[in-house]
Amino acid sequence: MATVYPCSAATITVGGSAIPGIIDASVTLNHEPIDCTEIADAWKNFTAGQRGGSMQGTIYYNQGATAVSSLEGAVAGGLSVAIVFTMHTGPASYTANGYVTSFTPSLAVNDVVRASFAITFYGAVTVG
Repeated sequence: MATVYPCSAATITVGGSAIPGIIDASVTLNHEPIDCTEIADAWKNFTAGQRGGSMQGTIYYNQGATAVSSLEGAVAGGLSVAIVFTMHTGPASYTANGYVTSFTPSLAVNDVVRASFAITFYGAVTVG
């Protein structure tokens, strides 16, 4: 059987402060190869291109929490943030700098206040 990790130890920090009330989160890493196929080639050829990444998540909204107000303030001020996303107790983390591209508080009848956020990374992403 494959090793299965619980996500109960997952953390997200913004500028060193932990975000409380994580509901869900995901990281996307991408690589855009450059097509360098010649007319005479029978198969397509590619060379390494630019890499990038992003992060999305949903939290219980608590504006009084330092990390939450940092996310909200970063999108309002166009500032970058330092993010560390650790998925479980083993070595499974992503460390990056990025711009908060959206921060969306929401509410509904008979529910609690939540906020979703998105961050676009710039520079290298450390996978550890």
